[in-house]
Amino acid sequence: MRKFTFDNELKILEHFRDNYYPPLGLPENNDNIKIIHSLYKDINWKSWINNSGKDQLPPDFYNNKEKLMLEVMRVDDHASNEGKTNLIKKNENIMLKELESSGILDKLSPDATVITLTDSKLKTEEDHSYVRYFENFRRIVKKHSKQVNNYRNNYPNYKLIFFVFDESSGCYFETPKSTLKVPIQMGMELSGNIHYHWLDKKFVDVIVKSKVDYFIWYKPFNSFETRAGTNDILPKVIIYDLKNMKVNKIEYKSTQMFSSEI
Repeated sequence: MRKFTFDNELKILEHFRDNYYPPLGLPENNDNIKIIHSLYKDINWKSWINNSGKDQLPPDFYNNKEKLMLEVMRVDDHASNEGKTNLIKKNENIMLKELESSGILDKLSPDATVITLTDSKLKTEEDHSYVRYFENFRRIVKKHSKQVNNYRNNYPNYKLIFFVFDESSGCYFETPKSTLKVPIQMGMELSGNIHYHWLDKKFVDVIVKSKVDYFIWYKPFNSFETRAGTNDILPKVIIYDLKNMKVNKIEYKSTQMFSSEI
């Protein structure tokens, strides 16, 4: 039995609830606050029904009291095309088999969770790719968007929420073209514009086209290192109210985007 923390939809939402990060609402309105409170507050969380089993009608969760439904999905920025092996997930599976063979997992309590940290052994630009990041985001959201009508038919008059668990680590920067002329290595001092992912035009356009009512973007691992230490100022929870959102979108140059994860 798999016991990875993020191996199922419920575990993802439990991680989200346990951390209780303050959300950034686009816009900061009562509807967005109500959605977040329905997930964060224990008394409200009890109204959510886990519907993620194979024999259940999608989406993954629904809330009869608030007339809400929610679909969970995962994205990352690892350099893998559709149909090709994701080395991180491949290595995670190898580690899982080793743990299972050792018998360690059988000794854990039923509520225990296991987090694996693995190395793809790829260069930074191959492992953490902004282009692949966007492609993965677009592909996953588009895939679930094709089911929106099905979700709405299963739960008429319920508001639909997409919940994206973003497993990418660190942060991207838009660097000057001159920086790209030399290999970027650990210890180098770089200047660049920080990637405000929640305002990135390419990503926001995908969100707008998703045809949902609300969109939650959960990105908990976006801290990065500077000379002054760890920078952890970026928002980790973004919630969009698609009917009322007004976003000052930023266009980033894909060829000049570089990850802090060197």
